[in-house]
Amino acid sequence: IDASGEGIAALDDVARAALVYLAYYERTKDSLALDQARRLLNFTVYMQAEDGEYYNFVLDREGTINRDGITSYKSWGWWAARGQWALAAGYRIFKELDPIYAGLLQSHYLMGEEALANKLSPPGTYNELHGTRVPAWLLGDGSDVSALAVLSLAEYQAVAPNDRTKDLIIALSDAIAAYQLGGPADYPFAAHPSSAASTALWHAWGSHQCHALASAGLLLQRSDWIESAQREADIFYGHLLASDFLNQMAVVPVRSGQIAYGQQILVSCFQALAAATGSQTYLQYAGLAAGWFYGNNMARVAMYDPATGRGYDGIQGPSEFRVNRNAGAESTIEALYTLMKIADDPVASRYMHYRPVSVETPYRLVEAEDGQPVPGKPA
Repeated sequence: IDASGEGIAALDDVARAALVYLAYYERTKDSLALDQARRLLNFTVYMQAEDGEYYNFVLDREGTINRDGITSYKSWGWWAARGQWALAAGYRIFKELDPIYAGLLQSHYLMGEEALANKLSPPGTYNELHGTRVPAWLLGDGSDVSALAVLSLAEYQAVAPNDRTKDLIIALSDAIAAYQLGGPADYPFAAHPSSAASTALWHAWGSHQCHALASAGLLLQRSDWIESAQREADIFYGHLLASDFLNQMAVVPVRSGQIAYGQQILVSCFQALAAATGSQTYLQYAGLAAGWFYGNNMARVAMYDPATGRGYDGIQGPSEFRVNRNAGAESTIEALYTLMKIADDPVASRYMHYRPVSVETPYRLVEAEDGQPVPGKPA
């Protein structure tokens, strides 16, 4: 189903699907999966502009690129970061299987990395927002998209270590780690706010900060990044596991609109921390978070259908009637990616089918009309 006005296929999803097929090939050595990955990587290369940035959508089956859509303009943002991650993973897989093709992927990855380097502000400068120092060198003023860029950089650095990639990882990871607010009893509960434009906003889609810091910290032996990831995981993500998952906080927590992508970031964070720290507790947490796909959610409905491989689109409320049973590209891709990460882990997979035995809602309904006006300055 096309996206009205934007196009029929998007790099944003194609690159994610390439990661799924590459992971499936590593898991099974299925040649069909490798062929599908190659096709998706070819699409990724096709969507890159001459300056290393990327477009997102094609308008038709002839491959006409949408060059000015509101989610398709040439940029180094979300779809660029995903494209770079796919190219880096493809280079790693094809390096031994097909060195010539791997070289093509590498050359396009390096074009994209140079474009990223040209987009970043000098590290170490800060802006002030509501009395909070906010790093001014976050990519696109977002710790979320910056984290996704770190994952693409780390994927490449792991297979082709070099100083420029390392320096970019350090710059972005330092910025993400520096932008962490609150604590166990203080909003936003040790989360890394998603946007430099708001110290109050955290959203579940695309907030890979914990995942990126743990992965990069392990790769470059930076204990401070790992500790920052642990703080978010132990306090904020731990709260979500113990109470209920959220779609966003801004400042009020929003439960409705839960999606597969939001669960993937939790699972990936916990698994990355398990690798970085050696703690099996994080594998247990990863399994519990992945249980969202099998009914450990407020609707008590399985959001993954193993008979067809589909992931459903979202949960709008605590009822089976509030489940969106459409299966869009993003939902299915994120479900498959998440469950493949869990399925072969002997610890995490055991916890994927756990269910709550009782639920006490952690929230209270407060009616503004019941309040009494008082003088003074509210904290």
